[in-house]
Amino acid sequence: MNRTERLIEFFKNEDMYDEKIFEYINSRTHVYPFDTDPKFFGCYPKVEKGILIDINLIVPETKTLKNFLINVHEYTHAIDLYNELGKPYVEDREKFEKRAEYMERKYIQYSFDSAMKKNEEDKKRKSI
Repeated sequence: MNRTERLIEFFKNEDMYDEKIFEYINSRTHVYPFDTDPKFFGCYPKVEKGILIDINLIVPETKTLKNFLINVHEYTHAIDLYNELGKPYVEDREKFEKRAEYMERKYIQYSFDSAMKKNEEDKKRKSI
């Protein structure tokens, strides 16, 4: 499963997936090598005359859990900002950061639960 498919699967599980939103975000996402300086990654709003008009996302390749969590974090920001497009832009970093960090923790739990479920399924198959 590739990066986009895993993100979609996770956000669907969290009832945060919308095909239109993901198409928009993916068309504005730039994926860089996993060893790029992490300070470079982020979700960047484009504001003109105080109105949010666009979003750009810079994320790492997902070769490690840490890098996948960066993707979850930044996609969460992008989803939040997508819903504000065309509106006056008011940066509420604390609110958005808390939600993005929460989604990172949710992915860790989701990933653990998925691994446990797969492990149980594998045990059942082996015992048949």
